[in-house]
Amino acid sequence: MENLDNGRKIDINFFLSDLLGAKALINGKKIGILSDMVVQDGEQLAKVTHFVIGRPWGDPSLIVPTEKVQRIFPKGFKEVILEVDDAAKYEGEPAEDALLLKDHILDKKILDIENREVEVVYDFKISIRGGSFYVTHVDVSRFALFRRMHLTWLAETFYGPREFSKVGLIPWRYIQPLANMGSFKGDVKLNILKDKIAEMPPADIAEILHELPSEQRTTIFEGLDTERASDTLEKIDPNVQRQLINSIKKTKIAKLVNIMTPAQAADVLGVLPWSDAKVIIHMLDKEHAEKVKAILEKNDERVMNFMTREFISASPEKTVGEMRDEYASAAKGKKVVMYIYVIKTDGTLEGVLDIKELLEAPDESRLSSVMAKNPINLGPGSTLKDAYQIFSRYSFRAIPVVDAKERILGVVPYRDVMQLKHMLID
Repeated sequence: MENLDNGRKIDINFFLSDLLGAKALINGKKIGILSDMVVQDGEQLAKVTHFVIGRPWGDPSLIVPTEKVQRIFPKGFKEVILEVDDAAKYEGEPAEDALLLKDHILDKKILDIENREVEVVYDFKISIRGGSFYVTHVDVSRFALFRRMHLTWLAETFYGPREFSKVGLIPWRYIQPLANMGSFKGDVKLNILKDKIAEMPPADIAEILHELPSEQRTTIFEGLDTERASDTLEKIDPNVQRQLINSIKKTKIAKLVNIMTPAQAADVLGVLPWSDAKVIIHMLDKEHAEKVKAILEKNDERVMNFMTREFISASPEKTVGEMRDEYASAAKGKKVVMYIYVIKTDGTLEGVLDIKELLEAPDESRLSSVMAKNPINLGPGSTLKDAYQIFSRYSFRAIPVVDAKERILGVVPYRDVMQLKHMLID
């Protein structure tokens, strides 16, 4: 059950297909079904302003403001509960210039790139924020088609629930502003801002590319000028980088990499097998190629060379109060002082405790009960690149290094890896 009670701000996400056809109830009595939603287009999101309730026996539809929607049940019972005293007040048809999700946009064409690879809007992702309904994404995936056919289980069998939930969602903010549709029923082309894409920040272009199927992604990327393509490639997710690099001529990739800084170039080429990266490096300017190669080789250096044993350790049985009393002396001369590494007598790393958590925990608690168990760690064979990726993804200030038996060997400080990376950029 999804609540929309007065004043409550509850964030809920569902798809249009989850709610279409839901029974509309007033005072527990069914008065029709949800047949459509009226939306008002916006730059970032489209706001749902009214629910269209279709009624049987030729009775006129109800155009109910979303403020009158008390609760929704997107799945299972599929019900919409309306807080309406007199249904007759809302009888009528949508305004002539109203924009309807189902009637005007669903199943219409989207992303027409030079008349190739046209996609179709199969569904919409809707979010309830602060009691208001917003369209946040259009769904162009085949999974959405399965969903509308009530065959979600089949799509998940083929593709898995994780892939099912992510593929094909294009943020509404990348859809061109929509004119009022009136009663137009023809094919509507909802284009990504193709004519303006070259003006977008590279980070935004990277986000668009991440959402698109591979062939459309390649088509858009190849249409960018060299400088913007280079900046965009550097900001794309590594998996998408790999796909783009493999689908574009190596000479063009070399041209893009050539205008990056050496460290940026190394980051991009680092997602590739060394045999592929080496081919591109040989196409770069000689001086640039040498710098990029040196960084890549440095990234393969063992992280143990940057490890320190100057860290704070303690027994799992020690209490928080005892550790607080000992902290000042334990931290003296140590290189890593923001964490306490909780270690058994045989050297096995049991967990990690942040200094802030130490200060907030009850005095009588054992460290074993307040520590973070199974901490992310590096191994003896881990490289600088491995450490850099973990530091970039998480807000750690240090990462422990353990052997095959989970015995702690040392700790790699954030600054020793990340400052090295910055120096390489310079």
